[in-house]
Amino acid sequence: MIVSAGIATVKGASTGFDIEALGNTFKENKSRCICDHCSAVYDYVFDQLQLKSAKRYVGALPGISTLSTVGFALRGAYKRAVGTKGVERHKYACMLWVCAKDGCPCAKALISQLFDWDVSAFVTIVTSCMGIKLVALKMQSS
Repeated sequence: MIVSAGIATVKGASTGFDIEALGNTFKENKSRCICDHCSAVYDYVFDQLQLKSAKRYVGALPGISTLSTVGFALRGAYKRAVGTKGVERHKYACMLWVCAKDGCPCAKALISQLFDWDVSAFVTIVTSCMGIKLVALKMQSS
């Protein structure tokens, strides 16, 4: 049990570094935003990273982690049944992709931070439809 608690804590710390790096990237580039959507996308991704971090820390607590897992599983099943699972993520991924494609330096920096690689190569290689899906998948896994 202690080993899994340590792993959950390390993974939570990793997410904490992701939150900090994304925040720094946004702060450095928000003044260059030309689309007026980057702050909404940043807020969404930031909230999702905080939720992920909280899940990982709660997962380190015996007993509570089981309740948390059941609760999130029920929430996921409900969202799947209603048809809203991933809708917000896809909306924000689409927003970010279109803004980056239209030349917003802040959106490009956020995508670059999410993927940890050069966004210019990403934009030139991937078609718009596939790019949106990749950004959404990255938002899900971040």
